[in-house]
Amino acid sequence: MVGGMKTRALLQSQALALCFEGAAVPDWVQITPAGPRLPARDGREWQLPDPDAVVRAYASAAGDGAEAPVDFEHATHVKGEAGERADAVGWVKRLENRGGALWALIDWNETGREAIASRAYRYVSPGFFFDPKTRAVMRLVSIGLTNVPNFKLPALNREDPYQETEMNPDVLKALGLAEGAAAADAVAAIEKLKTDQQLALNRAQHPDPAAWVPRADHQLALNRIGAFEAEARARRRPCRR
Repeated sequence: MVGGMKTRALLQSQALALCFEGAAVPDWVQITPAGPRLPARDGREWQLPDPDAVVRAYASAAGDGAEAPVDFEHATHVKGEAGERADAVGWVKRLENRGGALWALIDWNETGREAIASRAYRYVSPGFFFDPKTRAVMRLVSIGLTNVPNFKLPALNREDPYQETEMNPDVLKALGLAEGAAAADAVAAIEKLKTDQQLALNRAQHPDPAAWVPRADHQLALNRIGAFEAEARARRRPCRR
């Protein structure tokens, strides 16, 4: 343990370092990739088919005084549920759906801001309730600061914070985004386009005949095929005398 005088000296040196670094601490943080698929590095996967529903669920919970805490390494669940101290370093005030990805507005406390600005922690990991059958995300319950994130998300404290990156207006327009949208919004829109393109490709490779052929013609063709197969089976039967 560091003594009181050493602790104060350490905090003062860190404060000076922060002043010189001028690191930005974002208030809005992207906490999930753009859905509907949420693949993770450890091989697991969740679904985010309706991010607006998750936003509404959180707004309802927060309105009832159940704001989600931001902690270190999911301490709320790891330590808190074991009866140990698990301090919050921030609180989620609001969620937004940005191009299919969830973003959180976080009210950081001094400990949280220092952890990010000093680059002691660089990433976030959301904790949420999900449907065990469909694995669809239902409601955000916490966010953990971590250095080994499971989702592929931008770092919180890059030298060129993505919240302040200016995008070409023509690119934003082509992506269907409003002028002034951030680079992360463009990335989310591109990921959604890629997902939509893959779905369209799958449908093209495995088309539904009913969607392209009139139902009557389709059924007639099936009937003819069935009659042909029955006739072929009859011809293959051995003659009995």
